[in-house]
Amino acid sequence: MNKGAATIITLGTLFSPYAWVLIILAAIVIFGPKRLPEIGRGLGRTIKEFKKGLDASDKPEKK
Repeated sequence: MNKGAATIITLGTLFSPYAWVLIILAAIVIFGPKRLPEIGRGLGRTIKEFKKGLDASDKPEKK
């Protein structure tokens, strides 16, 4: 392997349990354990509204 080659993160390593543990630990350090539930709820609402918007755009409009 070339020493000057850039390290490429594959999709498989991104979704490994080790990566998720690091992401969760970083979130706890950055936001604090008390704000994580609030951030999770906000993220959940955002995803729900996004999916609702996608479903609404698939249906034809009634005139």
